[in-house]
Amino acid sequence: MSLRVLFVESSVGGVGGSLHSLWTLVSHLDQQEIQAEILVFQEKPFWDRFRERGIPVHVWGNAGCYRAGKTAPEDVGGEISQPTEGSRQAAVALTVPGSAARLSQPAWWRALSGLWRLIREDLPLAWRLTRLVRSRRISILHANDRLGSNRFVTLAGWLSGCPVVQHERLVGPYGWTDVWLSGWLSETLCVSRQVAEAIRGMGHRGRSIRVVPNGVELPPERGQTRVAGRPRVGIVGRLVAWKGQDLFLEAMGRLAGHDTQPLFLIIGAAPPGNEGYAARLEDMARQPPLEGRVEFSGHVDDPLAAIASLSVLVVASRTPEPFGRTVVEAMGQGIPVVVPAAGGPAEVVDHGETGLHYPPGDAISLAQAVERLLDDPALARTMSERGRQVVSEQYRPEDQARTVSGIYHHLIPGEA
Repeated sequence: MSLRVLFVESSVGGVGGSLHSLWTLVSHLDQQEIQAEILVFQEKPFWDRFRERGIPVHVWGNAGCYRAGKTAPEDVGGEISQPTEGSRQAAVALTVPGSAARLSQPAWWRALSGLWRLIREDLPLAWRLTRLVRSRRISILHANDRLGSNRFVTLAGWLSGCPVVQHERLVGPYGWTDVWLSGWLSETLCVSRQVAEAIRGMGHRGRSIRVVPNGVELPPERGQTRVAGRPRVGIVGRLVAWKGQDLFLEAMGRLAGHDTQPLFLIIGAAPPGNEGYAARLEDMARQPPLEGRVEFSGHVDDPLAAIASLSVLVVASRTPEPFGRTVVEAMGQGIPVVVPAAGGPAEVVDHGETGLHYPPGDAISLAQAVERLLDDPALARTMSERGRQVVSEQYRPEDQARTVSGIYHHLIPGEA
């Protein structure tokens, strides 16, 4: 007998790395062992790929749903906060929009607000989800993204007796309700050690926390797509301030006079509300010494192809990335990478072996790291070959799916 797993994705808005990672996981599960279903709050063409695989998609719609303001992971920034003695702050805590304002409120007010949201918003959804679990005979609930977006899933698991797997892909600050509910989780999956350390530091009480890096599906070999001639140094991601495209341009301005005459690519588009930041980047690109050297791709349908055209991929995020999907995608295609020495990318990249680290936010060090790769093609080639090998060995989506499937069967033994 196979297990029936309901994956819950409560985000609305654009399609970001969290959704692509969900697709990679679900599409590589053995459908003879795991019968997957998806619950979402907004219809979008992205879900058609699940339907084409015969995976049911339940769309509740976001009318009247308090999740309507929840943004996609790429639009969310983070900050590094050092723990104080006796505090529950993590060494690295990624925060979500509005969290700073909430944390500035009195503790008693935050406690009451948390209780009110739990009763008014989460509990009704939990009852509705409980009915779906029972009608569809769901074996396991798998909540995607972060606990703060999925409190109703944990409640539904308690109401229905269904085990809950919480997939922490992005960490927001825990309130007392999150700490309390974390103790009810059957399993918590974290995309990196940084995320696992963060939730432990904030008081996560779950019985099991496991680090399960995302699997990344790369296209079959499609020939050399890298553009001949001048090196192309690029950054990939939505044009939002925390992604650090302005830091990238500041650093690349120091390389504009390099002998190789590199071009600088900004790959990605600005989501609604970030037009001012995009305009600022374009203004920076028009100024000497960058004038005529920067290309803006806008939205691209095939980010992997855009990455494959680069000579060097840069991550310039001003706050720690929880995982760093584009880093793995670049390494898997033999593109040398330069990343901040923080967050998930620092775990993925072995400094001096598969890429280079630099101190987060340091434009001078970032420029020096890129310059090192431009000046030493043999080093860049060695790193790219080693990076490709590491990705093929450690980030195979089949292996991730096998690990997660094993966790499911551990939670409900004897039903495979």
